[in-house]
Amino acid sequence: MGANQSTSTPAEPDRISWAAYLGLGIAAAVLGVVTSIGVWLFNQAFNAIHNLTFNSISGWAIALIPMAGGIIVALIMKVGTRAVPDLIYAKNRLHWIV
Repeated sequence: MGANQSTSTPAEPDRISWAAYLGLGIAAAVLGVVTSIGVWLFNQAFNAIHNLTFNSISGWAIALIPMAGGIIVALIMKVGTRAVPDLIYAKNRLHWIV
């Protein structure tokens, strides 16, 4: 026999058992049910907030609600993002020390 010849047969690829497919199917079904419940709850909460805010008020107050939300988000972004560059800088600085 030459150096390039082999007496062993090529290995067969591993086959996935039916139990693995069953487990993946069950996991997908559970994930689908949990996700659909989460979407339904989010939709119910969104509708409740919409009904509480927009059905009980009218006129200029309707324009004030999104404006107040924008101001709140702007304040959160201003205060909340101030520490992020400092943390990144501190992490990089400690990386070079260690």
